[in-house]
Amino acid sequence: MKKIFCVILSFLMAISSNIYVYAAYDFDKSTMQNDYKYKITSDSVVWKTFNTHDEMVAACQIPDDEIKEMTTDMLVSAYLNYPLLGDMYAYNTIETGFTALRKQCNALDELLTREDVGEALLNRYENIKLCDLNSSNNVSYNEFIAPSVLEILAAQPEIINNTDYETFTALNDAIYEKCSAKSDEVYSATKSLYYSILSEIDETNSDYYFYDRISDALAVNRVSYAAVSYSDFNWNYSVKTPKNSSVTVGKLKSGKELTSQEKTQCKNYVSSTYPGATYIATPTKKYNCHSYAW
Repeated sequence: MKKIFCVILSFLMAISSNIYVYAAYDFDKSTMQNDYKYKITSDSVVWKTFNTHDEMVAACQIPDDEIKEMTTDMLVSAYLNYPLLGDMYAYNTIETGFTALRKQCNALDELLTREDVGEALLNRYENIKLCDLNSSNNVSYNEFIAPSVLEILAAQPEIINNTDYETFTALNDAIYEKCSAKSDEVYSATKSLYYSILSEIDETNSDYYFYDRISDALAVNRVSYAAVSYSDFNWNYSVKTPKNSSVTVGKLKSGKELTSQEKTQCKNYVSSTYPGATYIATPTKKYNCHSYAW
């Protein structure tokens, strides 16, 4: 069940047929730039005419022949600029959200097959700037979450297992430094997702072929890393369901709620991307759909 993570909302949409409308501009390999721009975005007039999520996804597809001609760095850009990128945060776990996003973003699916994806990711990540209190009010939603979505990408098995060790180590070190530098006044939910995903894999899939690499990543500055990524919840609580069953719950720790900047960015994403949605309440990390219903 989807987690009420960015915002509590109801989508006034029905499922439609998958009629694909390709989003890319005229493609000329000789003039190709590394920053990919989608022709149709949530700012487009035509976006406001869409009645379903399927129509939105269809409008963001890149033709297969064009994708094959794109550089790896350009594919990273297409991932960063994907108009429905925020959908990834609307699931119980980020990894589940990433898997769902991969099914709808064909640039991402192609990106993870490239042999040089690790190098392209490292280059992009090292040049991504963090927001402070002032700049966070003057960037788009995709720009705001750019550091975290690159960190999520870096935690994927295709990158962990297929990137050469030197690049992997450099990327891991860069992520640790940038996560440590994120301001607590600006970042909360998007502060250390890289470590959360790695920890989940480390705890539940220790027999995976890339396990040693994950252990190496978590071992770097392990004490300091723990301070960066410690759990947002205290799990020493339980509640009773309507049928009197006992369920363990987590209580959000002090200072771990979404920052005002994250709340604003979440609200902006929903209002611009889903103009037909009904906005119910301010974004929060305090509950998911189960506790909301209770």
